[in-house]
Amino acid sequence: MLLRGGMDGLSMVVPHGDAGYYQARSTIALPRPGEDDGLLPLDRMFGLHPAMAPLHPFWASKQLAFVHASGSPDPSRSHFDAQDFMESGIPGNKSAPGGWLNRPAGVLAGPNATPASQRMHALNPGPTMPRIFSGPALVTSMDSLRGSSRLADGSRTAEAFARLYRGRTTSAATCRKPRRPGWKRRTSWPATTRRRTSAESRCRRSPAARRNWDS
Repeated sequence: MLLRGGMDGLSMVVPHGDAGYYQARSTIALPRPGEDDGLLPLDRMFGLHPAMAPLHPFWASKQLAFVHASGSPDPSRSHFDAQDFMESGIPGNKSAPGGWLNRPAGVLAGPNATPASQRMHALNPGPTMPRIFSGPALVTSMDSLRGSSRLADGSRTAEAFARLYRGRTTSAATCRKPRRPGWKRRTSWPATTRRRTSAESRCRRSPAARRNWDS
């Protein structure tokens, strides 16, 4: 699983056994294991951020390991090149033909796999196929499963979305006219001062939202 976005590794897996950590991060350092809101112990040197508590049992059962302070052998300081190399699995080669997760997907499926069975070995949770999955092996995209009864745990997914939006009868619920302190309705606005906000423009495109906005 590739999580795109930023994460501070020294705040997730904290080297609390190194005094230099508390010296360098005196304002944001996390308490040691056993202290109030302290780290979850991993070993004598490292502790896990309390927010990562659901992962701790997997560490205890030796099903989880952390590779700390790791990096690419390629010296590029480009964020985009580094991400490309991470997804292709071939540092320094920008012309690599595919992503590294596509290669094991093809091997797991086997040489005689049908297209349908081959797609069951890799799942892309989005409409756009990332570079890490590019290549000759077929990969299932969540976008291609919309409306399909074969989607695993589809009822649970639907229920999760129902809970998320429970109490909101229309999409217009997110399009409320902003009210500022001292706000008063005006029947007209000078052309030079009345500017429709991006939120208003977006909401006015929907008839249901427009009724909500104009009421």
